[in-house]
Amino acid sequence: MTYVVQSQDEAVQAFDTIAWGARLSNAAASYGEYLLATLWPVGLNLLNLHPGDPGASGLSGLHVRALVALVPLLALSFCALRSLSRAPFFFVGWSWYLGTLVPVIGLVQVGYQSHADRYAYLPLIGVYLVVTWSVLRLLESRPSLRPLVRGAAVVSILALAGVAWRQVGFWRSSETLFQRAVAMDAENYVAHYHLGRARVDAGKLHEAVAPYQRALEIYPSYAQGYSALGYVLSELGNLDEAERMLNRALALVPDHVEALSNLGLVFARRGDMAAAKLRFERALELSPNLAQAHNNLGSVLARQKDWAGAERAFLRATELRPDFADAFNNLGLVYESQGRTAESVRAFRSALRAKPGFAPALENLRRSGRPPGGAGE
Repeated sequence: MTYVVQSQDEAVQAFDTIAWGARLSNAAASYGEYLLATLWPVGLNLLNLHPGDPGASGLSGLHVRALVALVPLLALSFCALRSLSRAPFFFVGWSWYLGTLVPVIGLVQVGYQSHADRYAYLPLIGVYLVVTWSVLRLLESRPSLRPLVRGAAVVSILALAGVAWRQVGFWRSSETLFQRAVAMDAENYVAHYHLGRARVDAGKLHEAVAPYQRALEIYPSYAQGYSALGYVLSELGNLDEAERMLNRALALVPDHVEALSNLGLVFARRGDMAAAKLRFERALELSPNLAQAHNNLGSVLARQKDWAGAERAFLRATELRPDFADAFNNLGLVYESQGRTAESVRAFRSALRAKPGFAPALENLRRSGRPPGGAGE
C-alpha cells in the first residue's frame, strides 16, 4: 500500500538512484535502530535522510552500523529458532517483527528517509508480544519478583510519558517540527527545504529564504529547492534573482512543472503576458491537474480580457481544489468585469467558505454592497 500510494506522488526512488549495497546495509541498520529507539526513545527525528541519497553526506559509517546491528539480530534470530518448542511466543513475535518490516525496510526505497518511526508501529507488536510473554514466564517461575516488576512498569510508564510529552512539543506546528529535524541533522537538505516550506505556508516569506538557501548549499543539484526559492523571491519582488533560480531548476529538470509555473509568475509580474502564458500552458501540458497553474493561467487570460478562457481556468482550479479561495475570488472578479453580479457574489462567498475571513473576498463583497453573511447560502 505504501508503495502504491507514494509511487503516485513520485516518492518511490528509481532502482539505480540508491545502490543495492546501500539499501541492504540500511535495511540491516534500520532493523537495529527501530529496536534501539523502542528501548531508548530519544533523538527521534521526523526525517532520517538515507545515506545513499544523492544529497546526503555519503555512505561513511553506514556499513559499520549495519554490521553492528547484524550481531544482535542474528543472535536473537538464533535464540528464536532454538526456543521454538519451549517458548514459541519468542519465535512468533520475532518473526512478526522481521517479516512485517520487510515491505518498508528500504529494499524498495520510498521517499528520502533511511527509516521512519511510523513504519515500525505494526512490526513492534511482535516485540511487545515477546516481552509480555517473557515477563509472564519469569513471574510464573519467580513470583517474588512481582513487586519489582510492578515498580519497573510504573517507572517505565512515567519515563515514557515524559518523553512523549517532550516529543509532542515539537509537533506544535510544521515550523517547530522541521526546526527540530534541522537541529537533529544540520546537513539534512530535505529538512531545511521543508522548514522553508513551513514558513511560506505560515506567511513568513523573508524567513523562508535562509533554509531554502541552506538546502541548496548542502545539495546544489536540488531542482525543487531552486524552484521554491525562486517562488519566494518572486513574491518578495526580487524578480531577476527569482528568474535565475527558476532557470537553474529548469536546467536540472527541464520539465519541472512547479518551476515552469513559478517562472510564468515572474513573467506575469513583469507584464510579459505572452511569455507567462507559454509557461503556464507548458506546465499544464505536463501536469493537467495542477490547480495553481490553472489559477495562474486564468489571471493572465483575465489581464488579456479573455473572459471565457479565464473563467474556464478558474473553474478548473476550483474543481481541483475546492478550498482554493484565491481561485474563487479571481473567478468572482471575472464575473464582475462582465457585469454578472449575482455570479460574482456567489464566487466571493465561495472564497469565504473556503477560507473564512479571506480579506480580498470580504473587500470585494463590501465594494459590491453585498454582506458576507451570505457565505453559507
